[in-house]
Amino acid sequence: MSKLTLEELKKQNPRLYAQCVQDGIEQERKRCVSHLPNHHIKDASARYAIQCVKDGVAMGDLQKANYMAIQMNAHNRERKNAKGSEAVVSMVERNCGVDPNERNGYQ
Repeated sequence: MSKLTLEELKKQNPRLYAQCVQDGIEQERKRCVSHLPNHHIKDASARYAIQCVKDGVAMGDLQKANYMAIQMNAHNRERKNAKGSEAVVSMVERNCGVDPNERNGYQ
């Protein structure tokens, strides 16, 4: 009795072949997900990427656009927070009568 090849299985029993492929995909996804961090991740783009892996979503154009938008939003928030911090320092300096040009090395 000869061994059944993958191509023969695919031709003779396409449903069984498809189920075997799906089982392999699910096993590999579980293996990959088991290596991902389970604790809280602050980086929104990393959380999105991990969720895509867990959901089995391919990295298509939509996912790339979402990933980039998340990164751009985070960058904009960081810039906004930095500007807000500068404004607070300036306000404190004004209220305390400190000349911003004489900060003695701190910024």
